Amino acid sequence: MRTRKILIGIVLVFFLTIGLKFTSAFFSDAGQSQNNTFAAADTFPTPTLAVTPTPSPSPTPAVIIVINEISSGGDSKDEWVELYNPTDSPINVSGWKISDKNAFDSGGDDTFPTTPSIPSLGYAVVITNNSTVAGIPSSAITIELVNANIGSGLNNTGDAVHLKNALNVVVDSMSYGNETSVFPIPPTTPSSSQSLARSPNGTDTNSASDWIIDTTPSLGISN
Repeated sequence: MRTRKILIGIVLVFFLTIGLKFTSAFFSDAGQSQNNTFAAADTFPTPTLAVTPTPSPSPTPAVIIVINEISSGGDSKDEWVELYNPTDSPINVSGWKISDKNAFDSGGDDTFPTTPSIPSLGYAVVITNNSTVAGIPSSAITIELVNANIGSGLNNTGDAVHLKNALNVVVDSMSYGNETSVFPIPPTTPSSSQSLARSPNGTDTNSASDWIIDTTPSLGISN
């Protein structure tokens, strides 16, 4: 009887030992197969979501209106500036500004009143509020300023003309005569019966060579 109890005790100890080893291997941080060791991680990485980049918006194309012809006229009542829209869409110039050099330097630009849009390949003629300019065709937009001068008045010996959009950004500039602020070698000053015109019509290479003396001014139509 005593021997039987001893045998039972030995068997129980054996199975307890095997069970403890099995449990230890199952729950330990490292387990080993024949040729590989596996370790339980303490932390798990946070999954990263793929982010699709937002495409950059396309830049807004610049609005192009050019100063196409000017006449200093000899007197402020006779001075005018022709604008040309070389694009394929009408352009609204309400709230735009025009100035000569002195007004440009001092911030005394003349602001355009509310006016119809300049049609595609169309023209506008800027005149003063006391203008005696005649012959503006009905196909051209007439822009009458509230002042008696364009800027401080286009100087007959030389000046500059600047055009700004409603955001106060300079859209186009030119100079003539003895004014070199735009062109180092400006085109010649026109006489009272002449104009300075882009040739060919609408040509804009930002050069004085774009301009010629026109002995038969063509305000409001192609040069």
